Amino acid sequence: MKEATAQAGLPPPKIRQTNFFTITFKRLTSEDLERIFSSGAVPTKHVSETPGAGVEKGVEKLSPNERTLYDLIRNNPSISKAAMSAKGNLTKKSVEYNLVKLKTNGLIRHVGPDRGGYWEVVDGE
Repeated sequence: MKEATAQAGLPPPKIRQTNFFTITFKRLTSEDLERIFSSGAVPTKHVSETPGAGVEKGVEKLSPNERTLYDLIRNNPSISKAAMSAKGNLTKKSVEYNLVKLKTNGLIRHVGPDRGGYWEVVDGE
């Protein structure tokens, strides 16, 4: 850790050991972050400039329940979870679980309040 912080031009962490050990890192300022990233000390991940690039590949790998919910949301962005459960012939718990998976994979997002909001399919369309 000491070598990595030195290579990045940061102060070394403070390491304290009693029955346990504690490592304290200095909080970085925005200037520190700008300097680190502009120096190339930390590799940055390339992000595609095309919105939704690669999302269709993710859609191909959906489970049947995820695909059902994805299609329901695509066809009716204001659909409620209760309606998803009824139309998809899924339990409430299954709807919740699969929505979390779809959101975590970046395929959908919910916009607005729980009541009165709507769903967005994040696929660049």
